[in-house]
Amino acid sequence: MNEQPSRIALYEDLLRRTASGVRNAQLYATDHPLVARNMAGLMAVLTTLHQQQPSIAIGIVGSDLVVADTPMHKISATMTELIRKLKDNKVERIAFERGVTQDELVALVQNLSRLGGRAGGDGDKDLSTAHVRVGRLKSSDDNKQDGIASDIAAIRQMYSSAVASAERLVESAEADGMPDTPAALQTVEGLADAVTQNRTALMALTAMRSYDNYTFTHMVNVSILTMAQARALGIDGKLLREFGLSALMHDIGKVRTP
Repeated sequence: MNEQPSRIALYEDLLRRTASGVRNAQLYATDHPLVARNMAGLMAVLTTLHQQQPSIAIGIVGSDLVVADTPMHKISATMTELIRKLKDNKVERIAFERGVTQDELVALVQNLSRLGGRAGGDGDKDLSTAHVRVGRLKSSDDNKQDGIASDIAAIRQMYSSAVASAERLVESAEADGMPDTPAALQTVEGLADAVTQNRTALMALTAMRSYDNYTFTHMVNVSILTMAQARALGIDGKLLREFGLSALMHDIGKVRTP
């Protein structure tokens, strides 16, 4: 019972120290004791989190900061300045990979602090380093965007299709006495790809429950959440999909057969 509050507290500390690092970088030199103390604290938080998973990401969904697929509503309300700076400069995701150094963290907050407004600064500069990956939206004439902002529409459509497939899966089990396994595998394949490519956007959809077809959204959500957990443990490929298929079919025994 104590694990969840501890994890959330670490996520909040990660956000606070990142925001403080960006703010301090605007005010002090890199060798200032306040900067060094904050970066050491940020390093300590990441070291603890990396004991549990190889990569930890901060993302933005709507007006909220999200850490490792967990929306941080409360603390996001106190970080509107950081959220605005990131969104204005098309920064939508910052992933810290295991092995990150304090020098890389200093470089990150320095780079973020130098970003200007909507029309300024290092608009297209790559802010990533060896163990810090900064995802940015790409500008184009037709307003196409990469990442969460654009993927959410495609993933929403894929999610709706998966829910419809779950309904057909139940119908086939009721009619034929067994589910349509090839169709289920195809559904899981799409979900697995989405979990791998943009887990944050997909996880956001699992919180949007539809009580008109609760059984089928529940089947899909359990599959997504199971694969997200498996991915966090380093599981991928065929085994990841087997987990997803098992989760999708977990309630199939409740179906009434002829």
